[in-house]
Amino acid sequence: MSSIYHRISVRKFMDRKVEREKLEELLRAGMQAPSAGDQQPWEFYQKRQSTTSICQNGRG
Repeated sequence: MSSIYHRISVRKFMDRKVEREKLEELLRAGMQAPSAGDQQPWEFYQKRQSTTSICQNGRG
């Protein structure tokens, strides 16, 4: 969680999957974030396949 509090800009990314547990922890943290009037107007989406693999599979 220190990454959230000590933000840096990243321009290079690793070509590997993020562990499911880490994704779930980040989603839970996002759901607990405060919002104006406690409206919580956000939506969360997970993308599990790259655009390239979706197009190669004929679904894109």
